[in-house]
Amino acid sequence: MRWYQPEVIPGVLQVEPYIRTIDAIAHPRPPTDEVDRQVAVRMERQSILRQDDGPDLSFIPSESALRRSVGDATTMRDQLLHLAEVSQQPNVTLQVFPVQRTDLRDGIVQLHHSALRGRRGNGRDLRRDVHRRRLP
Repeated sequence: MRWYQPEVIPGVLQVEPYIRTIDAIAHPRPPTDEVDRQVAVRMERQSILRQDDGPDLSFIPSESALRRSVGDATTMRDQLLHLAEVSQQPNVTLQVFPVQRTDLRDGIVQLHHSALRGRRGNGRDLRRDVHRRRLP
């Protein structure tokens, strides 16, 4: 399965606070019980990411989706950490379409767990970086 979702993190990759923030700005805003149902459904769908015999999944969010603040800094930190963890699954491919590129055919950057390590292989871990840095 392939997902290209340019402006927000694909639903199956969203952490709960991210889902709730997106639903809170929806128009018309769904009732609380509907938001709770949508959160439960999305969280259940995420089990596909951890199945040993799960399908191959490919996600292509745009760089702007990763940089856009949805919720507070804690929500974005947790969301980025979740993406880092999910990208380590053998059946998951996470690619990012850089903002500077205009042609999807040659502009996608492949991300996987080794690409989420510190710059130039210095061993810094994304988890430490995300906790230290102020998110955009």
